Amino acid sequence: MTANTKEEALRTLRSDMFSFGRLLLELFTGAIPFHYVRQDFKVMMLAMKGESPQRPTDLADHIWTLIEHCWHPEPSLRPNARDVARSLRVAAGPPTKAFKWYTGVTLNDHDFSATLPDPLPPHLQEYFLVEMTKLREGMIYHLPLDPTEALGSLAQVYSATKCYPSDVLHECEVAKSKSQPSGVGGFGTCWEGLFLGCHKVALKCTHSTELDKEKKEMEREIKAWKGLQHPNILPFIGSVILDPECRTYLVSPWMDNGDALRFVNENRLVDCVKLLLQIAEGLKYLHSQNPGVVHGDIKATNIFISDKGDARIGDFGLSHPLALGITGNFSTAWTVAGNPRWQAPELLLGVGAGDKAVARRTTCSDMFAFGRVILELFTGAAPFATNPSNM
Repeated sequence: MTANTKEEALRTLRSDMFSFGRLLLELFTGAIPFHYVRQDFKVMMLAMKGESPQRPTDLADHIWTLIEHCWHPEPSLRPNARDVARSLRVAAGPPTKAFKWYTGVTLNDHDFSATLPDPLPPHLQEYFLVEMTKLREGMIYHLPLDPTEALGSLAQVYSATKCYPSDVLHECEVAKSKSQPSGVGGFGTCWEGLFLGCHKVALKCTHSTELDKEKKEMEREIKAWKGLQHPNILPFIGSVILDPECRTYLVSPWMDNGDALRFVNENRLVDCVKLLLQIAEGLKYLHSQNPGVVHGDIKATNIFISDKGDARIGDFGLSHPLALGITGNFSTAWTVAGNPRWQAPELLLGVGAGDKAVARRTTCSDMFAFGRVILELFTGAAPFATNPSNM
């Protein structure tokens, strides 16, 4: 039982976490809390005073720290179930040297002042991703202790490599930096945020208010986007759950130059052929995966420009592996999604006839949309710009 006032004496998610701390103690000791106190009223008096059961002498420090975190007298400062599960997941794993690495030995061995090749060769990408994964496990294992040291080390590695494990992120790694969204699109809302305390990132969430629908949309986009590594593909940093509503956000590097349409309109002397070559290289990479990845929504506003002026394909909300083009169990809303200004004729005919097989997006429909992008970049306007209606 928690020691909250009578007015606050309602069972809540946070009181559940308090009880979970008691459960942890039970499982590690094999005895109920305050087992050495015989009378229940005395137990209640101790609990109301805010006193805690005695710590067993053989209980590991990190487990006791987690238990005390669950027992925090201020309910809002107790961990949520997601945080606890994440900590225990690491603790339940096999013994590893990850926590020795947490001291920074490997980081000190690497000279971060040296210039790394851009893009990183596959073997270096793999090396850094493994090392960052170890560091993140160590950090999460030690929460709720101050993660500042680990975040600083992670930020150092990320600055040098521009790659990340593309995993589910902890909320201490990401935060919104502004109170209002930076943009709203057809499928989601974008927010500006900070990653590891110093890197600007974009946080994207769907418009859906239905949790099951939102989950499926996010899982589909993550599956298509995760693991893609190419200079002309917007990197996927990871996903994170934020806000009281527990919304899922997809995290990617912030592109200060915005999208390709905005970029060519603000920089009239830009080399459009160079940008189109980079977009074509990105599409070639997607389509050559095994299985190939159909982007499904190629247009200038879904292509982002890095600080060096390079094109990067993003927004994989309508993407899918080529092998699922016919057999994928997609909703009608997802099948008909997209803007007719960029859609190939076969997609429009299939949607009009209600034929999902005909309306499926393919690498060929991606190339049709790429033709529209060529027109966009050279004219600085969307296809059929003189016609304001999509009908």
